Amino acid sequence: MSEGADAHRRRRPAKGRAVRARAGYTLIEFVIALTLVGLIMVLVTGGIFLGARTWDRVDAKAEGVSETRQALEFLRRQLMSARGIMHPLPDGEVPLFWGNQQMLEWVAPLPPYVGNGGLGVMRLSVAGEAQRQQLLFEHWFYHPQALAGEVGDAPAWTPLVGIRAPDGEVDPGIYGRHVLIERLQGLELAYFGAEEEGAALRWFSQWEGMDALPRLVKIRLRQADGDWPDMVVALPDPMLGRRGG
Repeated sequence: MSEGADAHRRRRPAKGRAVRARAGYTLIEFVIALTLVGLIMVLVTGGIFLGARTWDRVDAKAEGVSETRQALEFLRRQLMSARGIMHPLPDGEVPLFWGNQQMLEWVAPLPPYVGNGGLGVMRLSVAGEAQRQQLLFEHWFYHPQALAGEVGDAPAWTPLVGIRAPDGEVDPGIYGRHVLIERLQGLELAYFGAEEEGAALRWFSQWEGMDALPRLVKIRLRQADGDWPDMVVALPDPMLGRRGG
């Protein structure tokens, strides 16, 4: 047999191996491919979940900002229409404008959603634990029977103290209780005016027993994601408080 034929037979097995290699993947290559696909799926799924959580947080933040902005704007409108009224009690008259750092009470026209018009005693206060507080807004129809709790199931108005919420339905024209802000970490109120006629104007942490409205009311809110800028509201003519009601 010639040397050429021997050489041809020696080359044939190598050609066969090359054909088999091109015919498919090895088990190792297949496992590596599956691993890479799995890693890609994990990364894609994680990115989707992260994006969804981020969107939810942004949406919740936007909702909270909108809620707070609407609450502050509502309070601004109600305070700008405050009236200076003296209310008779058995032991004497009290001015229906009183406040400390955590509670504020004043008289103003009832909000439009109440529907029956007239004046109401408004009260702003905080309820709940230190880190889970709510900003509450209450109002009573300014009428002796309504303030005494003699109309419907409305709770009796008591000056300068918190009121227990009623269990049943109450005519909103007589009494209303609303949560202005669900999540609050603190409320701080301050009042700018003079203690008496001719005295220097300054900020007070409490406005009690004065015979006039303060010139300004400052509202500071603290929330989990930071404090809001102070809102300062100019009240009507401070001499209104001396005219009675």
